[in-house]
Amino acid sequence: CGYPLPVVVLDFECFFDAQYQMGKGKMSTWEYVTDSRYEELGVACLIHEHPYSRHDASFWVDPRSQLTYLQQEYGQNLERCTVVIHNAPFDALILLLKYQIDPPYLIDTLNLCRHIDSRAQNKLAKVCERLHLPAKGDTNEFKGVHRGDESKALALASYACGDGNNTMGVLEAYLPMLSRPNDELRLMRHTLDLFIRPTLGFDQGGAAKLAVSMGERVTEKLAAAGITRKQASGDKSFESLLAAVLPADGMPLKADKNGKSILALAKDDPQLRAMQRHPNPKVRNLIAARQAVESWPLHIRRVESMARMSRLAGGCLPVPLKYCGAHTGRWSGDEAINLHNLTNRGNDLLRQIPSLILAPPGCKLVITDSAQIEARVTDWLAGDAASLRDWEAGIDQYSLLAADMLSAPCRKPRKTDPPPVAKTFKLRRDIGKICKLGLGYGMGADRLFSNMELGGPQRVAEIIEQVELGQINPQMCEAWVEFYRRRFALIPKLWYDLERAFKWVTRYQDAEPQQTHGLTFSHVSGTTLVALPSGRVLRYPHAAVTCAGQRETIRYRWGKLWGGVLVENVVQAISRDILGDAVLGLEDRGWHVPHHVHDETIALADADQADRCLAESIAVLRLRPAWAPGLPLDAEGKISERYEK
Repeated sequence: CGYPLPVVVLDFECFFDAQYQMGKGKMSTWEYVTDSRYEELGVACLIHEHPYSRHDASFWVDPRSQLTYLQQEYGQNLERCTVVIHNAPFDALILLLKYQIDPPYLIDTLNLCRHIDSRAQNKLAKVCERLHLPAKGDTNEFKGVHRGDESKALALASYACGDGNNTMGVLEAYLPMLSRPNDELRLMRHTLDLFIRPTLGFDQGGAAKLAVSMGERVTEKLAAAGITRKQASGDKSFESLLAAVLPADGMPLKADKNGKSILALAKDDPQLRAMQRHPNPKVRNLIAARQAVESWPLHIRRVESMARMSRLAGGCLPVPLKYCGAHTGRWSGDEAINLHNLTNRGNDLLRQIPSLILAPPGCKLVITDSAQIEARVTDWLAGDAASLRDWEAGIDQYSLLAADMLSAPCRKPRKTDPPPVAKTFKLRRDIGKICKLGLGYGMGADRLFSNMELGGPQRVAEIIEQVELGQINPQMCEAWVEFYRRRFALIPKLWYDLERAFKWVTRYQDAEPQQTHGLTFSHVSGTTLVALPSGRVLRYPHAAVTCAGQRETIRYRWGKLWGGVLVENVVQAISRDILGDAVLGLEDRGWHVPHHVHDETIALADADQADRCLAESIAVLRLRPAWAPGLPLDAEGKISERYEK
């Protein structure tokens, strides 16, 4: 992959106590490293010079002296070695902020672990257990320990060296399993740079005003219900309030995992939807107050965390993403701000959060989206020539499907449409979109109706209204499912083909690899592998085929599988690889990509270069990968000073 052979493993040990530490509900990485209490206790260092050398890690109480030695040996930024770290956002941020060292060749073994199994617990202690490496030890033994504490010096050195040795062990075990290594190592480094070298601006004043408005929204909802925050947040007190205005058989209850009766007010509980539509305004106000005290404080903390991080990073917003945060390889949000979960739908205040992200002075954001990428990839995998011709011709298949299912005209709304006309077309097209995507992954009628009732994956408010008016019902959803499976008969065949290949190599583990629809299925050491057209591999650990009567079920470590789920996994994984190729392609053309979300790239360009950047971004996202012949891709984009969803 072009990485230099000398390997240098680094692991910083730092002071922490009950109030000053990172973790869920605690400090972010940027807050911790830039805090006045920050104190280095030392650094563990392991140098692996060539394949036949093996040295244990050593511990240096004075990190600067060790880093100076490494710079003399390997260059100012350690460019003549490969630096290896477990959880690089922490240690690499220390190297950059405290020592101005930015290694160009850096491998985060945490990312290697996520590449192999993103759903597993990939903290070093858990990885050591899986790989049968020496036990990591208890970090809490050193809580409150300062530099120079002689009573803990030997124990700390032993602990740190153990981490360094184990990190090398993880590298040796997992680096050979890295699929598509040339591209994936670049994407790992790109992900790290989004966090430690941020460039996006942030609207501090707008964030402060938005947080105040969110707090006022809680006060308004409590006042409308005539209750206090304490009454709304307590389960027992709130249940009593509901019981006072509802009949005994009308309480929104469900059984928990222990069979105990509890309030059914989670966002996906149908009882919550019923309470939100309850004819008694007192019930509706109580539910609104409960949701306000539970959700708005979370949103306020998120906005405040974004503001704090950007202040600490010199006014730029760090973008914390998890490489391979999902099983399919897609990125996910991190550091409690989850920049992959910003919405342009629903509440008016939530829609303002994305717009807090700005282009720096003199620059523009170039926001480009892969159009209908999952639907296109599904049709391509299935070999549906008719659909592929429609995509190539620029036909809007969401509208086409909706028009056929509803026996009514449908198209994308236009800016010139009167509001009622635009709303009607939007509703119809959203129904076509939900069906094209969901039914392509094997969704049944019950699930389809449930998605419609909840607003679908996109939370479409207009569809909710149609459900309430009785215009969408379970029988209609059954007819839509039947229509879809007749119209697109190659899609169900795709489910069955993938399921059949997966079962074969899982049941007969010594069988030859199975190839179908451009995918290769095989089984190695208890894990079923699915090689994607890009060369990347999806792994299903501990997969097995079980039989109950005449019914076969595929199980693996994280649940059940069938053909529809496999298609969804593969389609989303291929879509991710297309996005990854686009990010690298834009950077190869000299454009900086400081953020990306799902199937969307956000590039940064000088204001006078924004039009050229947009044209090239669209061209790159439309570029058909060499490994995906015949896949029709499209993209659309816009230029903005603020991030717009």
